[in-house]
Amino acid sequence: MNNQLAESLEKRGFCLLENAITLEKLELIRSELDGIESEVISNGIDEKNQIIKLDKVRFMIHNLQFENCPEVHNVIINGVGNKVLSSIVEDSLVCTGATFANCKPGFPGIPMHTDYDPYDKNIYRPSNPIAIRILYYLDDIEPQKSPLRLLPYSHTSLNKNRTYNLEFDEDLEDEIQFTCKAGTAVMFNTKMFHGVKPNKTKMNRRVLALTYRPRFSKPLNHVEEYTDIKLSTLSNELRPYFENING
Repeated sequence: MNNQLAESLEKRGFCLLENAITLEKLELIRSELDGIESEVISNGIDEKNQIIKLDKVRFMIHNLQFENCPEVHNVIINGVGNKVLSSIVEDSLVCTGATFANCKPGFPGIPMHTDYDPYDKNIYRPSNPIAIRILYYLDDIEPQKSPLRLLPYSHTSLNKNRTYNLEFDEDLEDEIQFTCKAGTAVMFNTKMFHGVKPNKTKMNRRVLALTYRPRFSKPLNHVEEYTDIKLSTLSNELRPYFENING
């Protein structure tokens, strides 16, 4: 099975993991993340976690490793996506991002773009030669409820119109728009063009986004390390994913 997933991830740029999270675990994870969102909305923006969106149509928080969400931490450590990727790359993993995003009713969508940037020092736009994003969907995704847009094979493009610093809104003939059940995970190369359609429903669309890179795939540009004080707050199982992120 991993051979098929590896071939899809390497060639097409993505692969799909159905039933990656059980319904029981989904409830626990949703409860944790909804609690974090409610607390932030009540108490204001906490800059230590670099919340980048807090408005009527979108909530997003990074650095979940430092939040009180043990079920999320368990997904970072023991999630299906983690195990599949470790098997494919045959190396230990560094987690370069642990993010919760809630695209609410009225969310306008995100243009097609790539997260990879070979010239940036931003940890959220990895310059690593290999970095894989894993999206764990916490809600059912429908055609009108912010489906994920992916452009297969775009991570290998040599065309000037598919470079890392471009964005575009128009639908493309060869793009895929994913609908799926809650608990599904999508793994894709951060060099791949992807986006999100608008949420035209009256329901939330919540996703846990984890980004990993193999230990051998070091960033091209030095990024800021987490301090020893921050790392000391992590469990012994969680800490190895976030320390020495340049090494």
